Amino acid sequence: MKKLFELRKAKNLTQNELANAIGVTQKAIDFWEKEINEPKESYIIALADYFQITTDELLGRENYATGIVEVVGEQLTNDEKELLELYRKMNFQNKNQLIGFAKGLIY
Repeated sequence: MKKLFELRKAKNLTQNELANAIGVTQKAIDFWEKEINEPKESYIIALADYFQITTDELLGRENYATGIVEVVGEQLTNDEKELLELYRKMNFQNKNQLIGFAKGLIY
């Protein structure tokens, strides 16, 4: 759970401080950050509540009306999200036209 490490560092928390805040051991936090094991559902919820984010955000996922989108190592901008949502609403022919138009803009 690499996102946990990023969140903890952004708040300048030690593993021990975070562990005390959600009622686990420092070793548990260390194992979660190193992806040696994963937290139980109740701890995922506690972590999300603590950082005031959704569990999907904590797990590196976002839930859209069009389905689950997983972005590994990169966040989509709002414009990119909007384009993706619009693209998914198009029929096959319009998707192909859009791709051709986008390629034309680049080349």
